[in-house]
Amino acid sequence: AWLPSVAVAGGLGALLVAILFGLNLLDHPGDAVMDFWQGKTYAVYTPEELSAYQGTSKKILLAILGEVYDVSKGKKFYAKGGGYDFFAGIDASRAYYTGEFNKEGLTDDLEGLNLEQIYTIEDWRRFFNASKKYKYKGILVGRFYDKEGNPTAELIRVQNGIRSYDSFKALSVAEDLRFPVCNSNFSETEGGHVWCGYHLLPRKEILITPDGFEQESCRCFTDEQLKVDSLDGPKGILRVYENCPPESRFCRSSPPADPSPVDDPGSQDQLGNNF
Repeated sequence: AWLPSVAVAGGLGALLVAILFGLNLLDHPGDAVMDFWQGKTYAVYTPEELSAYQGTSKKILLAILGEVYDVSKGKKFYAKGGGYDFFAGIDASRAYYTGEFNKEGLTDDLEGLNLEQIYTIEDWRRFFNASKKYKYKGILVGRFYDKEGNPTAELIRVQNGIRSYDSFKALSVAEDLRFPVCNSNFSETEGGHVWCGYHLLPRKEILITPDGFEQESCRCFTDEQLKVDSLDGPKGILRVYENCPPESRFCRSSPPADPSPVDDPGSQDQLGNNF
């Protein structure tokens, strides 16, 4: 099924516009339908139609957040036997975050994912959308679009969340410009440590995401900046690291990893072999 974003009056008119834009009418039933203003065609695929392009033929399609892309030029990845062939012919949006490529994981159901996790999926959608290699082809009927090609309530919810997370990311970038990120390291034996350059002090900064989750980072501040009340505003909460003097430039951020348990520590030889 194909959907026009701008209706072209009359069959002859639609055919003329199709010819003018050099459309391939044999590519898919109804392929003459187009976005008149941008000169782009797009389709409304059913899941059954999309499944015909699972990587066993020359043309390979996949969907993400309800948008369909032609990934035929990436056949070494998406054709049968490729490293990502499980994405072909379906919308497996959830798996772009979870990495669960089994039957249960290859789904477009985003239930239980927070905005940061959904934003990872959105990054992949933007990758396909901006790619010169892969081409946008249309939309998929189902969770994100109805059979008329209109966004569903679920897609509107996801898009609103993504827009709010875009604003949150902009805040985080602004913080990067104002306050440097701490240096850090971690080892299982020593744990994690953070530190700042000369005259700068490390603080744990907690930002609250639009859906109420805490996002933690370490940033460096001057003593003067830490005295400004507005610094600890509604968006960012500052904390001194536990057991670290406020004036210290070097703090432990996490404890050493717990040693691996053994059945009977007293019955090991010097090489750690159990008797």
